[in-house]
Amino acid sequence: MGTITTTVSGRQCQAWASMTPHSHRQRDANFPDGSRAAAGSYCRNPNGSPVGPWCLTMDPKKRWEVCDVQLCTQPYGKMSYFMYKKCTSCTLNYSQLLA
Repeated sequence: MGTITTTVSGRQCQAWASMTPHSHRQRDANFPDGSRAAAGSYCRNPNGSPVGPWCLTMDPKKRWEVCDVQLCTQPYGKMSYFMYKKCTSCTLNYSQLLA
């Protein structure tokens, strides 16, 4: 799993176990780490959003933002985010898809 803790614009991620500065309804079962506490402030995709890995930010004026996480090609050409253990080779960053 990945250890990125900043968003595409450089904002610091809020710890998932924290409700400050932004409250949320993400449950422990939604995290590949096993819990919100174990996920720390790492970029994750606990709700399966099509935008990919994201985090709540420490900026009170910006609730959440996507993270610049590398995409990986898995067997059979499927794309996945490198935060999952089965990735075999990273190919590009999420921000490159936005460009």
